[in-house]
Amino acid sequence: MYEKAAEILRTGVFLGLVMLLIGLFVNNLLHVDLLVYVGLVTIIITPMITLFSISIMLLLRKDYRSFTLSLILLFILIISIIAAFLE
Repeated sequence: MYEKAAEILRTGVFLGLVMLLIGLFVNNLLHVDLLVYVGLVTIIITPMITLFSISIMLLLRKDYRSFTLSLILLFILIISIIAAFLE
């Protein structure tokens, strides 16, 4: 069950790091920050997507207690990100 979630997490972090490194290189040459921001957002969003996919897998397995806990954790992550942007 967790192999798919681990693959999503690895792929997302890898793509985020690649975009971040390319963005840093482009930023030094052309002073464009867009790829750096896209890489950072990708790295931030990847664990949330992984947690959401685990939640769906738990729901399909009819593990409602773990599903509820994963949704609570996802809600806490979303609220904390929103609170960080509001500061």
